[in-house]
Amino acid sequence: AIIFYKCLKVKFKDISKKKLKILSCVIFLSPVIRSLSIWPYPLIWGLIFFVVSIFYFIKYQASSNLKNIFFVLSIFFLALSSYLHINFSIFIIFYLFYLYKNSKLNFFFY
Repeated sequence: AIIFYKCLKVKFKDISKKKLKILSCVIFLSPVIRSLSIWPYPLIWGLIFFVVSIFYFIKYQASSNLKNIFFVLSIFFLALSSYLHINFSIFIIFYLFYLYKNSKLNFFFY
């Protein structure tokens, strides 16, 4: 919930922090999250790394520097989440498509 709150804070800067805290606590209402926090399963760790990946991707979108470390960190945490749970691996298509559309082609092949 803390990482989700940080994502919301970066994405929605004009909304008050109290509303974002309440919105980030909605994740605790999910029965999947509550049951996975008790029983060990790699999906919860994959979900945590995926949210961290989204956090760095949002920070990459907000920055003006094209050769940014945030995108590398985003790909790294996405790879970790994909290693733990294979369903998160499909998001690499979105990341690479975004990189292809919004940056120069030479950086994409780099």
